[in-house]
Amino acid sequence: MPTSKALIRMPSFGNNQRVRFIGGEGVVRKFQYEFGAWDYFVEMEMGQYPDFGRVGAETMVILNEAELRAA
Repeated sequence: MPTSKALIRMPSFGNNQRVRFIGGEGVVRKFQYEFGAWDYFVEMEMGQYPDFGRVGAETMVILNEAELRAA
């Protein structure tokens, strides 16, 4: 009998891969398999430097594999 890990398919995207999604694009920094699907931690690109300075680092979003396309 196969183990449950044998039934998990490989992720479509890897670390440091550029991806696009509705609302922007970025780079995959981490991914994990959870609840039957791959989730990706995507670091969005920083835009132009605003006049008032930056508050923090880049924005990290968590997206499901179905929401991503290769850039």
